[in-house]
Amino acid sequence: MHAREEWLRLSPELYRLGLLTIVDVNAFAAYCQAFGRWRQAEEALAEAGELVTVDQRTKKRRILKQSPLVGIASAAARDMISYAGQFGLTPVARSRTSVEGLKAPRSKFEGLLAG
Repeated sequence: MHAREEWLRLSPELYRLGLLTIVDVNAFAAYCQAFGRWRQAEEALAEAGELVTVDQRTKKRRILKQSPLVGIASAAARDMISYAGQFGLTPVARSRTSVEGLKAPRSKFEGLLAG
């Protein structure tokens, strides 16, 4: 659900900028899947909380541990940011991209002063 929404949200603009072509579809799909996984894990964490109770069978006591959802959300976020950089979807990636439309418009006075 979230992956599809992200595809529909970003793909038209990436295509317009020339950053999404037929050969980029799999990489962009991977970004969208990572985004969807991250959103799903974060929503589940918001509902269930970051700690879970685990039965310690050998000691007959219960302990609190970090939910596995924390690791899932973190891994998906890392993947998502990694893929996002390939499409200019982070500030650092945009600063390195020369595709027209991603950077701020140049001033007509830019380059007049020698530095």
